Amino acid sequence: MKHKIYYLLALTMLASSCKLDMVNPNAASDQQVLNTSAGIIALSIGIRQSYSTTGLSNIMVAPCVTAREIKGVATFTNVIELEQGGSNISTPNATVLAYWSSMQAVMAMCESVIDNAPKVSGLDAGSLSGVMAQAYLFKAMSLAELAMAWEQADLYTSTTTPVQVVARDQVFVKAISLLDSAVAEITATAPSTTFTTQVTGPD
Repeated sequence: MKHKIYYLLALTMLASSCKLDMVNPNAASDQQVLNTSAGIIALSIGIRQSYSTTGLSNIMVAPCVTAREIKGVATFTNVIELEQGGSNISTPNATVLAYWSSMQAVMAMCESVIDNAPKVSGLDAGSLSGVMAQAYLFKAMSLAELAMAWEQADLYTSTTTPVQVVARDQVFVKAISLLDSAVAEITATAPSTTFTTQVTGPD
């Protein structure tokens, strides 16, 4: 009798179980983002947001602590290591890794815009030139940051193949070429009001 009750209880639980895999309407797929004009615009806004928050905070903390321009909280090992410098900085130092990874994240978003925006229908010429120039600019800034902080860095990101690192002078050369591409974009076609309204805003 006891086993029958457990069996009935298990059947009842299975029958009344619900699906917990809910679709998040705020999480667009790569397909939706990279193949629609609205997605490219949203990604372009995301580039600015990511660089100006996570990116800038990481850009400022590590070098400023190392140069003693700011004082870190003494209880954080990551900051203590940066203050001591040299061989005292451990490989898994979270502040250093955050600096590197935040620039990689911005680069990856820029590369997605550069690779996909020209193929998307629905972007007017001025919006296309705006998002392309902005992607070139932010990738150039990210590369320059990497070159200032590391002796070697990658020129392109990848989630499928190992990245190749090159010497910092080559990274600076690539950053300058990206700035030239940005200038060429907006010289050929001025950014549209749509771009300035939706992406850059009044500032």
